[in-house]
Amino acid sequence: MAKVSNDSYCCWQIVLFLREQTIRKKITILHFQSNHQMKHIFLSFALIIFIQSGLMAQSTSGEAKKKKVTLTSGVESNLLQLAQVKLGSYSFQTVPRYTYFFNTATDINFEVSKHVKPFTGITLRNIGFIKKTADSTFKNRVYTLGAPLGLKFYLSKKNKCILKVGADLSLAMDYKTKYFDSRRKRATKSKEHEFFSKDVSSLFYSVFAGISYKGFSISGNYYLNNFYSSKSLGEVQLFTLGLGINFENNALKKKKEKNKTTSTSNTL
Repeated sequence: MAKVSNDSYCCWQIVLFLREQTIRKKITILHFQSNHQMKHIFLSFALIIFIQSGLMAQSTSGEAKKKKVTLTSGVESNLLQLAQVKLGSYSFQTVPRYTYFFNTATDINFEVSKHVKPFTGITLRNIGFIKKTADSTFKNRVYTLGAPLGLKFYLSKKNKCILKVGADLSLAMDYKTKYFDSRRKRATKSKEHEFFSKDVSSLFYSVFAGISYKGFSISGNYYLNNFYSSKSLGEVQLFTLGLGINFENNALKKKKEKNKTTSTSNTL
């Protein structure tokens, strides 16, 4: 009997060992797949940045010729965000969220014609939403690095009025969520912060339209995919409305040159 029990004990140990090895292999495969997916995302954005850097280099190489590529910098200092939330069969609109830090962009404009110019670029945006109940508040936000692709229509002779439309692909980088509980005498607060979180979508897709006049701009973005990575956490569709300032780099250079010429003539 002792021999049989020892044999069964050894068999049980072997089964446990094999099961542990199987679990470890599954964890390794999942970890590899996650890292492989992140590598694909980073390589895609690295390729976009590399292409954009090459285009910027081409724009600066031919100073003697008429420029075919120009740069536009912008600061979207006021960003209003709304969201439609769906939890099962229950849906509602969130409280408006306002951010003034940190939203910026640089556009690369292709000089195809005087009135129509395709463009791409790099954007950095702070987007999110606020959910409120009778006794608690949830705040969710994520910083995204994006690459727009669209068209600009120049509606006036001196490019004072510009209309733009297009689509944007953004990578979610820094996710933060805050929770406020007001049921107690002293409101409790908790927050979580994570880079490349699995709770939110890794990529955000949006379409946009905007208009600028004499450097002051207003634009709207509608996000096509869910804010969360899984519908079990909820379905959230974001819409943002931004006010900002655009700087035409060529116009700034011309203004500096004009100021230098004026100061030189005054000195003479």
